[in-house]
Amino acid sequence: MNFMNRFKKMGYAAFLTMLSCWSLSSFAVTTPQEVMVNVDFAVSTPQKNMSGFLHAVGKTDPPDSLILPLKPALWRIRAGDNINYARAVNAGAQIQVVLSDGYGYPNSNWKGNGAPWENNWSNWENFVRQMAQVYRNTPVYWEVWNEPDVKKWNTYQFWNGTQAQFFETYKRAYTILRQELGPNVMIGGPGYANYEPTNTKAFLDYCQQNGLQVNFLTWHELMKAENNISTVASNISTMRTVATSYPDLAIQKIFINESVGPRTQYFPGDILAFLYYIELGGADAANKGCWLDTQGKNNCSNNSLDGILNHVSNGISSTAKPRAAWWAYKTYADVINNRVQTTSSNPNLVALASKTPSQVLLGYHGLTAPGPAKVTVRFKNLPLIGQKGGYVQVTISKVPNTGEATLNNLVPVASLTTPVVYGTTRVFVPLMNLHEEYIVTVSPVP
Repeated sequence: MNFMNRFKKMGYAAFLTMLSCWSLSSFAVTTPQEVMVNVDFAVSTPQKNMSGFLHAVGKTDPPDSLILPLKPALWRIRAGDNINYARAVNAGAQIQVVLSDGYGYPNSNWKGNGAPWENNWSNWENFVRQMAQVYRNTPVYWEVWNEPDVKKWNTYQFWNGTQAQFFETYKRAYTILRQELGPNVMIGGPGYANYEPTNTKAFLDYCQQNGLQVNFLTWHELMKAENNISTVASNISTMRTVATSYPDLAIQKIFINESVGPRTQYFPGDILAFLYYIELGGADAANKGCWLDTQGKNNCSNNSLDGILNHVSNGISSTAKPRAAWWAYKTYADVINNRVQTTSSNPNLVALASKTPSQVLLGYHGLTAPGPAKVTVRFKNLPLIGQKGGYVQVTISKVPNTGEATLNNLVPVASLTTPVVYGTTRVFVPLMNLHEEYIVTVSPVP
C-alpha cells in the first residue's frame, strides 16, 4: 500500500494524530539526569580489590606493562595451565584453579575422558589426583566445576548431567583433594552461571548432609546482571547471610569469578558499576568474564586480557593496545588504596574515590537509563589533601565508550580552579553519556 492510499484508509484525523506523535517522539529532548556525588576525604572506607581475570594471556603477550598497572587480585585458570599460572603469579594475583577446564566438557567430547560419572568415576578421580600433585606446593583455590547448570541457554557446553551427578562430582573431587593436600586446602563451588539461590541452597544442603566443606562460594554475574547491575550487591549480601546458616561448611569467602556480560564487556561505565556493586555486596574477589568479539573470536583465548585489549596478530608478531575497558580497570586500580566515603544520588551513576590520588571515578551505566547525566561533585575536607589557600586545581578527563576501538590515553575534558569554602568545593561535570566513565581529580593550588 502506497503512502496516499494509506493516508485515505486511515482518515485525516488519524493521520494528524500519528504525525503529531511521530514528531514528538522524533524530536523530543531528553531531560538530563541530575546527580549529586559527595566525596569526604575525612572518612576512610577500605575496600577489597575486585580486579581479576580468567585465562586471557600468552607466555609473553600481552606484555607486563599492560597487566601490572591493573593490580589483579584474583586470576582464574584452567587446571594444568602453566602459562597463565606464571603470568598471574608475576602479577601478584591469587590463583583459582578450575578442575573442569582441564578435564573437559560436553562440547569438547570431554577431551576423550568421558563424563565424570562414566568409567565408574575412575577417569575423573585420577585427573583430580594428578592435578593435586601438580599444585601440591602452591596455595591455590580449587573450584571443582565451571557452570554446572542444566540449562538449554548454554547448549550444554559445560554440563549435560543431572544435578545429582554434579553433586557427586564435587564430592569425589573434594574427597581426593582433602586426602592429597590436607585439611587447610581451599575447595569451593558451585560456580553456577547465574545467581541461583534455590540451586545453591540445594548444593549446600547436600554438602552438609555428606560432611563436605565449601570453603568459598562462587557464581557468575553476567547476562542477567547487566540488565540491572545494582542487584549484584544484594545477591552477594543475601548469599553471605545464607552462608551463616551452614557453619559446618566453613564458608570463608565469596568470589564472583565471572562478571560483566556480553553486551557490556567493552563499556567503561558499566564495568566500573560491576566493580562498585560487587564491592558493595561484600565479595572477597572477582574476575571479568570473556566473550566473543565482533569477528567471532573468543576473548578468553586471543591474549586480549578478556577483551580489554585490542590484540592483533599476523601470525609472526602481535601487538596489544588498550581499549576503553582497559582504562576502566586501570583507573579502578589507581583508587583501590586509600579509599574514602563516596555517595551518589542515582544508582545508575556509581562513584569511587580515594585520598591518594585525590580523585573520584564516575561510571554511568544501564542498558535502559534515560538521558545524559548532569553531575555535581562535592568534595569535603579538602585540607586533608594539602589544600591551604582559597582554591583547588581541578582536572576532568573521561573514558569514552569506544567499543573495540583502541584508546591510547584518557581524554582531557577540562582544567580549572574552583573556590574552597569551609574545606569544601563543588565541581560541575560536563554532561556524561551512558556507558562513559569520568575522572575528576582535585589538588592543592601551588
